[in-house]
Amino acid sequence: MLRVVSPRRAVCLWVAVALLVGCGPVTNPPQNLPVGPTPTPTPGGSTSGTLTVMPGSALTFAGTGATYAQTITVTDSVSTASLTVGAGTCGSGGTAIATFGTAVGSGTSFTIVVTPANAGSCSATVSDTHASSIGVSAVVNSGSVGLTGRR
Repeated sequence: MLRVVSPRRAVCLWVAVALLVGCGPVTNPPQNLPVGPTPTPTPGGSTSGTLTVMPGSALTFAGTGATYAQTITVTDSVSTASLTVGAGTCGSGGTAIATFGTAVGSGTSFTIVVTPANAGSCSATVSDTHASSIGVSAVVNSGSVGLTGRR
């Protein structure tokens, strides 16, 4: 009859048999062996995902103001609680080249409204809660063309 014993008791039995039978020198048994099942990682850990921007991460605006605003969709390959936008070189306030609205959405899909404010070019960074990020660039044209000429 085979009987299951605890790891500690098995080591004691092994040592006793080795001493009685004389099967060689006694060595220390391995230490810190896991006892029981290996724990399974819990879902919702900090798995890094991949961000993508549609229609693309390079935006061009023909003019300034809300009339020329564009909405981008940012998708994440793993579910995330939120997205944040780092203004980067786009600036803020009255001197901003482009402003990025708050990301709206949940899970793997978010939308962000980008509004051109002043002529120039800049870049910003969109990040998720898993430390993944993607750059978004904007080129803002002034929207007006001045012509001078003679008759």
